[in-house]
Amino acid sequence: MSASLAISDGRAFGTAVAPDPVWRAIEHWEASRAGINAAMTDIKRKEAAIDAMVGARSISLADARTGQVRILVSDRDIDAMFPPGKFPRQNMALRRALDIQRKRWDAEAGRCGLDSDQIAEAAFDAEADAMDALLATVPTTLAGLVALIFAAQEMGRSLDNMRIAALLLSLAMAAERLFPEVRA
Repeated sequence: MSASLAISDGRAFGTAVAPDPVWRAIEHWEASRAGINAAMTDIKRKEAAIDAMVGARSISLADARTGQVRILVSDRDIDAMFPPGKFPRQNMALRRALDIQRKRWDAEAGRCGLDSDQIAEAAFDAEADAMDALLATVPTTLAGLVALIFAAQEMGRSLDNMRIAALLLSLAMAAERLFPEVRA
């Protein structure tokens, strides 16, 4: 009777096995998630610098009834405070003031080369591509198969039907390779 010692990736001690590709795909996906955090931090830092130079991309107004300062970021905010049917001049003046401030802020953002939407979209696209690549990776070891399941659990609500299908296919192919005796 021959006994073998199993190591963490499921291979017998002393045998050479190529590393499971799932581990590299997980590392890539985790790096892309870190890239989102870095991009958002960079956007916030740049936006704060622009705010310091030209003011926020909004206007502030003291509410005469309550004395509280209200920050108006949209025409809807202005309409809620000064309905156009009741206060047409004030509403129009505030809309112009907000439009001027938005244009000042946007011009400064352009001079600084800040395109928040483009930066965020690139980071989220990279994460989605890495997620798709991970879900399409077929594990070659039992440890890789378990790691893929845990990574998918971490993805949670990001798993739409197409991604679930890719995951199930990868898991089925891995199970078929790892456990050939279980084939139907």
